[in-house]
Amino acid sequence: MGKTSEFTEVVREVAQEGAKLRAQAARAHPVPFMQEKLSRRDALNRVGRMTPQDLAEMKPEERGALIKEVGTDAVLGIIRRSR
Repeated sequence: MGKTSEFTEVVREVAQEGAKLRAQAARAHPVPFMQEKLSRRDALNRVGRMTPQDLAEMKPEERGALIKEVGTDAVLGIIRRSR
């Protein structure tokens, strides 16, 4: 009966853990990288602290996501504060 290297055993264990993690990841609903999930209330609070300049510095797709998340009235409130 041949002996197995300790390193071989470690590699096998890591491979098994990786398979388990892949299976978990397939069932998960992750937050996209460099983003966060906020409740609508928290998002509205954050928008309430935004300045018109903050809004202007956002990329168009970020502004679109913001409007989708908190609604046009909240975003218009930011713009109105600049007047």
